Amino acid sequence: MSLSGDSPDPVPAGPWYAAFDALRIAQPAAANRLARAFPNFDEEIRGRRKLGSGATGDVADVSVQRAELGRAAVEAVLAGVTASLDEVLVVVRKRAAALARMRLTSAIVTLLGTSGVIAAIPIKVEAAFASAAIAFISAAITLVSAYREDASGGEGSVSRLREEMMAQIGALAEVRGKLALGQLLQQDDELVAIMTSLNSIAEKVLVARGRLQMRLADPLAAS
Repeated sequence: MSLSGDSPDPVPAGPWYAAFDALRIAQPAAANRLARAFPNFDEEIRGRRKLGSGATGDVADVSVQRAELGRAAVEAVLAGVTASLDEVLVVVRKRAAALARMRLTSAIVTLLGTSGVIAAIPIKVEAAFASAAIAFISAAITLVSAYREDASGGEGSVSRLREEMMAQIGALAEVRGKLALGQLLQQDDELVAIMTSLNSIAEKVLVARGRLQMRLADPLAAS
């Protein structure tokens, strides 16, 4: 059966640069194998696209051509996008936990700065000096916390990124379900649409990697 199916409205196919970028980040060896197996997609897979080299022509013809990648290639890209997303989730969770600890520490330090706590300290300490020192420490912790959030896109950005990436987990689960159903029914009609979905997910993952200052995809050398 043709991978493009018999639908009267073929899915616009590609280019799938983001999906291949995610694959190169997580599994460069797999990207290399794909590039050698599908020379028509070499520039796209290796990230060496030239200006004006995007897909052209009738949508139906382009969809049929791009469907040549086949199930094994789509599954490889799915694995690459999943691995890249997993890396983002690890960093987001660590960043969120670190920010939460900073906020808690700042709150505790601020609480220690209350006059009642200072008065209860058995060692003789000038109250004004102690209050100023504690206020400075609390402000410094708050500034570091704000800086880390600004580096990720502003206040609340880490929480938003975590929510966005959790949504991509659901989107990938839907892709896996479609792939499994197609295999069960021995139908590959949806592979082009699935690759387009993977590309959309990968775009969001790559944006998150950029905000978190994580490693992005480097072009692969021609072989």
